Amino acid sequence: FMHESEMNFGGRRGLKLIDRGMYDLTAQLVQLWQPGEPLSFVTMPAIQKFMTYPPFGQQGNLDLLPGLFHPTDGGTEVFKNRRAVLDVTREMVRVVSRAYDFTVLDIGQDFTDAYHQVAIQEADDVLVIVPPNVTALIDTKFALRSLKEAFGGLGKFRLLITGYDERLG
Repeated sequence: FMHESEMNFGGRRGLKLIDRGMYDLTAQLVQLWQPGEPLSFVTMPAIQKFMTYPPFGQQGNLDLLPGLFHPTDGGTEVFKNRRAVLDVTREMVRVVSRAYDFTVLDIGQDFTDAYHQVAIQEADDVLVIVPPNVTALIDTKFALRSLKEAFGGLGKFRLLITGYDERLG
């Protein structure tokens, strides 16, 4: 299973337009949320309605739940109730993790966002992927300090620099 948080590439890479995903799923499930009540409505069949097949088609063993299509989606009315989004997203991650042998949650950089916060908290390992340029490495140094503070340590974080440039050593 793979969740892609920013599906704003659809037409540019020749993929068919994906019209449903995490935004619509969250909108549907948050409406059912009640404080302190069981989240029994967060089920695999409910989640699978919003999945799509990856570009290589149905023959693969990969299910895809498209993320937010537009960067501004996270600021819409659907996400105003942070507690509901946190609870529903946490339960979605747990349901999906029980259903699959391997789960990848591809999230953006804002670890204060409810989706990202839950993904990091629930993850066994977090890859921090960084391009090999000086500004990205400096930004990462400061980001790791913030991540350590926000999540009580860096034990689950793994740094992956995406290439090698002799000038950087």
